[in-house]
Amino acid sequence: MSPASKTFSESWYRIAEQAIALRPSVRTQRQFYRGEKWYVLHDPYNNQFYRLRPAAYEFVVRLRMDRNVEDVWQECLTLFADDAPGQEEVLRILTTLYQANLLQYSNQADNEALFKRFKRQGEQETRSRLLGFMFPRFTLLDPDNFVERTLPVVGRLISRGGAILWGVVVLLGLKSFIDHADVAFDQAQGILAPSNLGWLYLSLIFVKVLHEFGHAYFCRKAGGEVHRMGVMFLIFTPLPFVDATSSWTLRSRFERLRVAGAGILVEIFIAALAAIAWAYTGSGLFHSLC
Repeated sequence: MSPASKTFSESWYRIAEQAIALRPSVRTQRQFYRGEKWYVLHDPYNNQFYRLRPAAYEFVVRLRMDRNVEDVWQECLTLFADDAPGQEEVLRILTTLYQANLLQYSNQADNEALFKRFKRQGEQETRSRLLGFMFPRFTLLDPDNFVERTLPVVGRLISRGGAILWGVVVLLGLKSFIDHADVAFDQAQGILAPSNLGWLYLSLIFVKVLHEFGHAYFCRKAGGEVHRMGVMFLIFTPLPFVDATSSWTLRSRFERLRVAGAGILVEIFIAALAAIAWAYTGSGLFHSLC
């Protein structure tokens, strides 16, 4: 049990008699992080996540519409004793789940308030995008169906054979650069010339799109979902983005790391291909872009 100061709360009466439960759409995934077991709650309808330690999860998973919070808490005290969450922790957990729209209530008025809050949250997100003019994000499409349909083809690259191919291409690209390093440094002197800026920006967009699709395909291959793709403005510069936060629910830490690093792997692969193409092509636009 938590220290005595956190075992009981003066605000407990506000929720003790409430019948609260997780929304039916909430999914649960168990994962290990730094050797500790956690449970991740995920609602795919509003793309909200929340991570719980095992004792807190045992409390939350026992919440039902035919029981009040006090009964569930007392049961956890009996079953888990010192490991059971205190009232302060329960209040903090329920407040966070409430704000994330992961809870449902028996009281209709509470449900209406919940939907109103969800609407206000959406309005606040819109306002924050407008006010955050330096880094606003605008969702344009849901790429999940496209990624799922093309995964049988692209997914072949996300394999042991794909890793070998990636390694071979990167080594060849590195060798090509080293063999022509003097020429590369000489040509790099004028890379930021005004006549090149347009082509450089288009090349950047192309690479960043592939970067984001790298996250998407790795996430889908591992069992996640990708429902948001759009444009973000990085200091007034439009760049693509994809929301792969569903990777947080993956049980394997290795898979979560692969999804997080997928974009960089794609960019390194593209850079290696560009180095090979640059080394074996003559002067011209394509050679300059590489």
